[in-house]
Amino acid sequence: MSDKDWYAILGLPPLADADAVKKAFRQMSLKHHPDKGGDVDKFHELQQASQFLLDPVEKKKYDAKITQVTMKEKQSKERQAKMSEERKRMADELLRREEQTNRKKPKHVMEDLKAKARQHMEEMQEKREQAARERAELLGQSLKKGDIKQRTIRVSWDNKKESHSDQTLVNAFRQYGEIEVVKMKNNSARLVFSEAASATQAARIEGHNVSKWKDVTLVGHVVHQYQEPKVSTGYGGSRQTYPAADSESTVQLSLHPISLAELAPFEEKVLAHLKRLAQGI
Repeated sequence: MSDKDWYAILGLPPLADADAVKKAFRQMSLKHHPDKGGDVDKFHELQQASQFLLDPVEKKKYDAKITQVTMKEKQSKERQAKMSEERKRMADELLRREEQTNRKKPKHVMEDLKAKARQHMEEMQEKREQAARERAELLGQSLKKGDIKQRTIRVSWDNKKESHSDQTLVNAFRQYGEIEVVKMKNNSARLVFSEAASATQAARIEGHNVSKWKDVTLVGHVVHQYQEPKVSTGYGGSRQTYPAADSESTVQLSLHPISLAELAPFEEKVLAHLKRLAQGI
């Protein structure tokens, strides 16, 4: 019997007092009394509600139960409200972070670009250092092969007419032989060939190509000048003598372009001198 909502049957709020119960019963009875054309079952239910709520013992128990249920419902509603507020706060926080991320995105893009630029510069620096190491290694190898000056030519040109790079110089001179090193400086360069003969040939031919080059010279072509033996007369007849090794003079060819006419006499003297040494004369 106590499972019904007696206050609601009488149209009262929960925990209404006895006076309110009596007043509500009188008003509802006038409306639902069978003698007034009301429903018998409804009137009987009103009587049950009035009798139950006017019993102090039953009303106290019933009110305690309602209070407990009401507190639970209130707590449940408060929890739901708190959860709703927490969910709303979390949603607002996520939205705020997303907005901050979107605002910071251009800065992140700039940082990425700066990082890529730094990486590119480091890679370029590493390539330059690697190229320098390779050139130094080639130069070291060429030094081991002998006098590097005899394998080096100096080339200069007029910047107003044309300009050159390592590659254009290699393309122009590699027909004479393998080129190990090209060292640029303003409008001039030094080319180191793997063979002295290649450098000599390049200087001979390109040195006369004045329409293209301002100057092409062999940096250090040194040959020993053959000296005619001295004839001395004395006891026992005449005899030939040769200068000692420490008195042997050297001649360095001019640094201007070398022609065949200039170089040929020196080569003939060197060959004659070597031939005499080989024959033990």
